[in-house]
This record gives sequence, structure tokens and C-alpha cells, in this order.
Amino acid sequence: MPAGYTHYVFGEQVLDQLDENIKKRIMPYIDLYHIGIHGPDILFYYDVYKKNPVKSLGFGMHQLPANSFFKHAKELIKQDATDATLAYTIGFITHFTLDSSLHPEIGVLENTLSMTHSLLESELDRELLVRGGKDPLTANLTTHIHPDYTNAQVIAPFFDLKAEEVDKALHDLLFILKWLVAPTKLKRSFVLSVMKLGGMYEEYKGLLINYEKDEHAANDINHLIEMKDEAVPLAVSLINEYVDHLDDDCLNERFNRNYE
Repeated sequence: MPAGYTHYVFGEQVLDQLDENIKKRIMPYIDLYHIGIHGPDILFYYDVYKKNPVKSLGFGMHQLPANSFFKHAKELIKQDATDATLAYTIGFITHFTLDSSLHPEIGVLENTLSMTHSLLESELDRELLVRGGKDPLTANLTTHIHPDYTNAQVIAPFFDLKAEEVDKALHDLLFILKWLVAPTKLKRSFVLSVMKLGGMYEEYKGLLINYEKDEHAANDINHLIEMKDEAVPLAVSLINEYVDHLDDDCLNERFNRNYE
């Protein structure tokens, strides 16, 4: 999940800035919030080695305006006697905010730096890991993701999927991302070979964090981190407004944008 760690860091920054009343509603369902911060990306890894509707849904959602998703989420929240659905939705808002804030710039950098989208996001993860005192080659980036069938039942209606499909997507995500932790040359060579054999090399090679920082992209990565930090107040504002209007159709015009 390129920039998965970046989404986690951003989600924690936003959580820290949220109104205490909202935070209190999230905390009993923090696992759902932490899954929500990864948005539709959790579907990318469902049966990753072959094309399928679940994986396609995850990729396709990024091209669509987000408003229909968050309108539907309000209906689900109204039907939930707990705050589980709300916690997931708030996490999802952080994902949308960060994607829609950074992806346009990343799209420009793909051309100016001749780097793939996933490679740029891996460099972003790498820099944040280093700044956080973690080894980017060995760090486990999924410690905050806890698949649970009960949580899958909460998430499934958001995507019109079965709980079994969401549960499998989350377990597949954990398996693949742990498999991609490849600090040794032997494992890295093996992982890349499997990607080539599976016809996934061009699409997924950027998921591997490089041994060394790409100095050519360093200034731009620093700028992306600044943009991330600047997006925190926007996410907080969108969440506050969304929670204030759970009982009506009001939705911030920002949600008319897609994730790109």
C-alpha cells in the first residue's frame, strides 16, 4: 500500500486535533478508524495476483467523485446504534483529504522526475519512517490494522460487498505487505522475480522501499510532507462539518472531487 504509512501518520495527526467529543466517539472503535484511514486501498490486495471485481472497485473509486460514498455513509451511520460506522467514516475522510490534497502534485512529479506514482509514495513513506526513528527496510507498517469479522461486517455495506470479501481483503493486505518487507537482497530478488512471473512487476515494483533515499526527489518529498501537514486542518474541518450535518443532506463541496 504505497503511502500507507503516510496515511497512518496523517490519520494520527488528525485524530490528535479532533474535538474531544468526536474523539470520544471514535476511541471505542479505533480499529475501524485505523482501517478507514486507508480508504478504498484495502481492496487493492484482494486476490492480488488476478483481476477481480473487488480489486477493480478499489482502484475505480479513486476516479469517482467522493460525494456519493459519503452520502451513503450518512445513511449507514443513521442505521447503526453504535458509533462503529461513524468511526470508520471519519477515518475514510482523512484518506480522501490526503489523497485529494497530494495526488495532483504527485501526478506532476511523475512527469518531472520520471518516477512512478507508487515509487514516489514509497519515497514519501521512507522519509516519514526515517523521521519517526524507524528502519524503512524492516518496519512493520501494518501493526495498526487488525482484521476482525465484526469490523468487516461494519465495512462491507460501504462498498456493497460481503463481509467475507472485506475480511479476506484485509487479511490479503496484511500478507502482501508483510511479504514486501524485504531488507535482504535474497528476499528482494525473490519478491521481484515473483512479480515478474505474475505479470505484476511494472504495477507493483514501487511497493518495495528502496535501500537508499532517492536524493533526486528529496526536495519534492519534503514539499509533499509539508503539504500533508497543511492538509490536517482541512481534514479536521471536513470531519467537524460532516458530524454536524449527519442528519441532513449537507455535504461540503470538497467531496465533489475525486481522490486524484
